[in-house]
Amino acid sequence: MKKLLIALLFLPALFVVPSCGGGDETPVEDSSAMLMPNHAWLNLSKYGMEVSIQVPDSTVGLMEVVHTNSGAIEITVGKNFGIAVLFGEGNIALLKEDLTSDAVFKSEILIDEPGALLYSRSIPDTEIEVQHHFFYTTNINNAIYEVKTLEMETYGKKVVEDMLKAAKTLKANEVRLPV
Repeated sequence: MKKLLIALLFLPALFVVPSCGGGDETPVEDSSAMLMPNHAWLNLSKYGMEVSIQVPDSTVGLMEVVHTNSGAIEITVGKNFGIAVLFGEGNIALLKEDLTSDAVFKSEILIDEPGALLYSRSIPDTEIEVQHHFFYTTNINNAIYEVKTLEMETYGKKVVEDMLKAAKTLKANEVRLPV
């Protein structure tokens, strides 16, 4: 009973302490998040997005990050990783409709789960390589983020599955207030 009374007395302090302080807020990485093998966290705050995402580390290849005129952040690492992160509507239903009504490409949906779609596209009766793509969307702090493969690149199915796993690591940057 005595422990319960002490806990109740200190409960209001938990709400007061985080609001103290002031000054600049510094984003920090969440050390509790599982790091994928051969990946590192990439903080996108310098590109105007207060999120981080896991991308392959330098053992996989050279990383290049480009902030495009359209507002997308294109991230490539080596030859087998190329994604775009952008603000959007996250409309998977519209993408599905576009895939089924495409007059040139035959599309097949390989993974269809809430917030994620992995699909292949091919042109029937040609020797053009099958393209694999993914589209992932999530709401972080009332902003809708989309992550997808680079449209002009061709990747194998396994590579795109791995990129989708990385896309699912997109998370808000944690903010640590000065003490």
